[in-house]
Order: sequence, then structure tokens, then C-alpha cells
Amino acid sequence: MNTLCFATILFCHFAFSAKAVPTPVRQSFDFRNGSVGNTGNTLVEGYTDCGSVGSIVSFNLGECEQTPCTLITGVIYDTELIAIIAGRHAGFALSIDAKRGDEIENVNYYDAPVPIEPGKYLFYFPVVIEARHKGFTELQVRIIASEVNEACLLADVNIH
Repeated sequence: MNTLCFATILFCHFAFSAKAVPTPVRQSFDFRNGSVGNTGNTLVEGYTDCGSVGSIVSFNLGECEQTPCTLITGVIYDTELIAIIAGRHAGFALSIDAKRGDEIENVNYYDAPVPIEPGKYLFYFPVVIEARHKGFTELQVRIIASEVNEACLLADVNIH
């Protein structure tokens, strides 16, 4: 009996005193179809369409109201894009890139291997600005499906 107690105590000591290895937080996004309207969040004025097959209804990026948006590294910005998807696709991806001239650096990429039908959608996703994005001057947000930009926008930004 003493051996069993000692073994249990020893196991508990090592199990609870070992340093936990943090697991990376999986960044995710959500989308929904239907009659979505303005969600009440701050809308960004001054973004430009960069070749959408569908159309962009509205876009918000944290508290930014007018481009150029000032973005701070280390901050996660709650972002919403309302877009009309024109085609039927087996899956799609959401790509957020920082641009400076011809230089492009991926900020976030979300793969959604789920079917998407034509219609109006609200896409909700975090934009995570890291130190490597400092000095970039544009943020490009794209909904890519079947190798076309269903929705594409460019917003002027100042990343600090």
C-alpha cells in the first residue's frame, strides 16, 4: 500500500510540476448567409475594390472610420466584410495581405473547404498585425473561390 501511495504522489508531482507547453491559438473566422445588413460596427470609408467578381457591401476594421487606418502591431482587429458572392463554389479562402509597392506579406489566411452559394454573406474574422508588417501602406482583403476574387478590397493603412 505504501508503494502505491508513493507512486501516486511521485506521478502527481511530475505531472503537475512539469512546465506546460503552450499550444498555438487557432485563429478562425465565421460567415453566414442571408439578409445581413449593417451590423452596427464602424464602417471604413475610402477603401477601393480591387477586382471583385461579386461585390462588396461594407467593410469594417476595428474602430477605423476612414482610410488610411492606423494599425498597431500586437493588436488583433475584429473585422467584418459583407460581400455578395456571385458564383457557386466547392470551397473558398479568405486572405488578408499587407502591401507596400510590389512587396506583399501575408497577414492572415483562412481556408474554408465548405460549399458556398451565390448570395450575401457576412464574413467575420480577426486581423492580427505583427511587427513584421510595420511600414506597409495597404491592406488587401480577398475572398478567393475557384481561383477568382469573389470579393477584393484595398484599404490604405499606416502600420506602426
